[in-house]
Amino acid sequence: MPADDTIGAMGPAGAAPLAQLSAWAALEPDRLFLWDARHGQRVSYQEAARLVAGWRQALIRSGVRPGDRILLSLPNGLNFSLLYLSILSAGATVVPLNPDAPEGERARVAQKADPRLAIVASDARWTGAVPVWPLESQAWADPLRRRARAGAPTPRDPVHGAVLLFTSGTTGDSKGVRLTAGRLAHTAAHIAQHHRLGRGQVGLSTLPQFHINAQVVGLLATLRAGSTLALDDRFHARDFWDVAAAVQPTWINAVPAIIGILARQPGPASLPGVRFVRSASAPLPLPDLNRFQSRFGVPIVETYGLTEAGSQVAANPLPPGRRKAGSVGLPVGVRLEVVDPDGIRVGAGEPGEVRIGGPGVVDRYVIAGEGVQSFRDGWFYTGDHGYQDRDGYLYLTGRTRELINRGGQKVPPREVEDVLLQHPSVTQAAVIGIPHGLLGEEVAAYVVVDGPSAHVLEELDALARRELSAYKRPVAIHAVDRLPVGPTGKIQRLRLKAEVLAAKGAS
Repeated sequence: MPADDTIGAMGPAGAAPLAQLSAWAALEPDRLFLWDARHGQRVSYQEAARLVAGWRQALIRSGVRPGDRILLSLPNGLNFSLLYLSILSAGATVVPLNPDAPEGERARVAQKADPRLAIVASDARWTGAVPVWPLESQAWADPLRRRARAGAPTPRDPVHGAVLLFTSGTTGDSKGVRLTAGRLAHTAAHIAQHHRLGRGQVGLSTLPQFHINAQVVGLLATLRAGSTLALDDRFHARDFWDVAAAVQPTWINAVPAIIGILARQPGPASLPGVRFVRSASAPLPLPDLNRFQSRFGVPIVETYGLTEAGSQVAANPLPPGRRKAGSVGLPVGVRLEVVDPDGIRVGAGEPGEVRIGGPGVVDRYVIAGEGVQSFRDGWFYTGDHGYQDRDGYLYLTGRTRELINRGGQKVPPREVEDVLLQHPSVTQAAVIGIPHGLLGEEVAAYVVVDGPSAHVLEELDALARRELSAYKRPVAIHAVDRLPVGPTGKIQRLRLKAEVLAAKGAS
């Protein structure tokens, strides 16, 4: 079934998850919806509809009401997927939380979210005043065990819930982003259409489900299109291809760190049946893109997403459409402009800040007065810098707070990083600004090198001299064992800068 027909069959984009599940269960009850790839457990659309309805009733019997906030802190898998949909269907707000988050982070999220309930793995060590539902790994199969002692409330029709996420805080304090079901559905529908999902399509995702990408690009877009999603508990380099061989995906949801690892380690000679690999969350180094595509013969589709937009903002076209290496593609389901500091749209090829708008984009943060400067005249100012070419393809060069101001000349970190990553021994690179008494900031680079680093650093210095203007060249290039990354593998330049400055202060 073509993706357009599949999406159209589901009716309005704002349909509640339980209604979408029920519709697919009635149309094709035995079609596979969710697949625990590591443990072999499969859930059809009919079974999923029954389970989500059961969990929804269990939540309502426990006193959950529309608008209540529910912390969902579970590993990847069927428990997370089904409880996520059940909370939305109960009209409550899902607050996803990294199950491996330290106690301090859990406490901060709980303080900001003020949840009614926390749903956690049974082996999790959870402290605090929030009531807890501990779930065993097989709990997804028996939702009706969860019955409140009080009598069951009057049944109510499924209503729209929401998702509350807290940004990673890489450019400042984390901010609360509330995504309504309508916004989520809008974005999921555009993703499903862009990715041409539908009958027979199987996505494979190892990305953390507490992240917006896995929730919308993976779970909700799959549900929207009526296709299949295979999940692993996390990315395991040692047996990823064994899992993929068992699943036989038609597309893979990945991030640059995963693509880089897979391009370098042993694997199959080809990937039959895989239409594309989707790259998101961070810029994909061009050497890794070329290495992966030439080795496996599968196109990589580079994309750009934001929590404030419910994930996807832009994406390169799928084959046979034209993909441009290094670009995150064309806007999908959003209005997008690149503007100067006065909010005036700039011409093709001119740098500026990216702003977006549309039905899938939030118009404020949760806490009143938080980040108000980011929302102006119906636009969300992303803080990302870049430019569009004459065809409208977007190229990102860095974040507002990551741009290096060297004596008034702006240096985009990614431009320097892309040059350093041309060296075959460099697996990761991060460029930051370090204080300079006269210029304000100077450029410094930190690289992770595969093998001895001495000669590599000399070669990198020569490479920078050949490829970069003088003001963009790093005054120092350091080899390090690791770079700080977020949960999806995105390098956190500001965290690196803070670590470097702290080390200098202590020395």
